[in-house]
Amino acid sequence: MQKLWNILKSMLVPSVLLLVAHCLVVYGFLDNFSIQSLNYFVISIFLMSLVLCAWFGKSRYFFIFLLCLAVYLFRYYFFNLLYGMNQQMAQAVFSVLIFLNLLVFSLIKERGIFSFWGRIRFLFLFLQGVGWWLFLTYSSFFNGLYEQYMQTQFYLNFPYLQITLATLGMVLFLLLSLRTDYHYTSFIGFLIAPLLPLFYDNQLQAWIVFYSTIAIIGLTQVIMDLYSLAYLDELTGLAGRRALRQDTMKLSGAYTIAMLDIDFFKKVNDTYGHDVGDQVLKFVSGIAKKVTGGGKPYRYGGEEFTLVFPGKKKNEVIPHLEALRKSIGERPFVIRAKNRSGQKPEEIKKKRKGDALKINVTVSIGVADNVQKNVTPQDVIKEADRALYKAKKTGRNRVCV
Repeated sequence: MQKLWNILKSMLVPSVLLLVAHCLVVYGFLDNFSIQSLNYFVISIFLMSLVLCAWFGKSRYFFIFLLCLAVYLFRYYFFNLLYGMNQQMAQAVFSVLIFLNLLVFSLIKERGIFSFWGRIRFLFLFLQGVGWWLFLTYSSFFNGLYEQYMQTQFYLNFPYLQITLATLGMVLFLLLSLRTDYHYTSFIGFLIAPLLPLFYDNQLQAWIVFYSTIAIIGLTQVIMDLYSLAYLDELTGLAGRRALRQDTMKLSGAYTIAMLDIDFFKKVNDTYGHDVGDQVLKFVSGIAKKVTGGGKPYRYGGEEFTLVFPGKKKNEVIPHLEALRKSIGERPFVIRAKNRSGQKPEEIKKKRKGDALKINVTVSIGVADNVQKNVTPQDVIKEADRALYKAKKTGRNRVCV
């Protein structure tokens, strides 16, 4: 349910921007601006986006922006070359090419812009440009093909083709987002926006509005990705240490900070490998996200987590931390047989069932609050760390103050 909610949130910004773009076109809010000034705005925002992506090495968005800019410039400056062609055929070809390209560049991994793989992608776009030039050169031949075959297939005609492609893209990205940790749904706006101008009688203003929307959607996503890199832990999805430092600076009044450490985590890594260790970290963080009492978890580093409870004293927080400790300890963590090692540490309780191995993961927690005057959040964290050390020395799997 949480994953579905996160996917829906990732679709919110593109959906709102596309709705705003629709209103701008339909209700003529941009009629007082000249086409030329709007054109300069679109080109400027695309160039700014390309520079930002190149600076931070975001190759996936760089090639999406480059493709959309090339298509837009062709539509604005060279669309008169299509006058000798069947307009419906040109729309169909545009739709298919744009859709396939955006689909490819949305799915490829980040492998650099000017690297070997980046040069391959530049070549891919260049060859398509050559193909489009040949398409224009021999337009009479393609017109004949369209008249003989494509026009007889209603699903290849505008607007059915655009609707079909948009639907397929949405379904594909939704399924990918549900099956992976990456929110492919954020790319749905890239797939839909280039198809929309064709529903507005192919007006030049519609192209300007929707392609500027593509650039804004992409810029928003790039900024969100950069924020995630800076403030979120990639493995667990929790806020990281930098976010913890910023959030604790905002604290005022009473607050409690708890330090949580996974017991015998080195033994887990040594016995079952670091892949299983990573899974244990995700297992613990997933439960920590559900902590009650208004606490917010952070990945502090290694196998340590921090929980911050604004407006609470430690005696109010301890019951919630005890519930969290029990929830982690009572829920078995399953390891598949292929990850199993011959070494069996005595400290880890195990239970075999079929081809799987279950281990009980436990945690120790130290708690401190700011009841003393003139203490900083860093002082409270240090005090919670001392309480955590006490929990470790007195037997682990407990909460200490």
